[in-house]
Amino acid sequence: MRGLNVETASVTEMISKIGKSTTLLGGVGGFLGNAVTSIASFAATAGLSMLVTGVVSGLFNIIDNKIHERENKIKKGEEALTESREIREQTDNINKVGTKAKDRYNELRSGVYMNGNQIKNLSLSTDDYEEFLAINQ
Repeated sequence: MRGLNVETASVTEMISKIGKSTTLLGGVGGFLGNAVTSIASFAATAGLSMLVTGVVSGLFNIIDNKIHERENKIKKGEEALTESREIREQTDNINKVGTKAKDRYNELRSGVYMNGNQIKNLSLSTDDYEEFLAINQ
């Protein structure tokens, strides 16, 4: 029987050791579970914080754009007005050049006789007559 007692004592001791190990692992598991729970909670809080920050930032941008909307429209209007003035100045310059060319042509034309394809110099200098011919081509 003594052999049986030894075996029973060994099994009891083994169960006791397994129980202690399970308790120890349970403590480690509990620690790990708590750590995972804490990390998950932190991540959720950080994610919520980032979401709230993004929403608030977006709202501030919308409000800022609304506040400056009138100023931006005025600025764009001023830019369009400036561009329009520049185009008008360029057009005026082109018209002046055209008017000068027309006046010059009429001045030169008065010194020649034209009949169909025939052109005869009446009173122009050689340079003026050559200029007229170049313009008239």
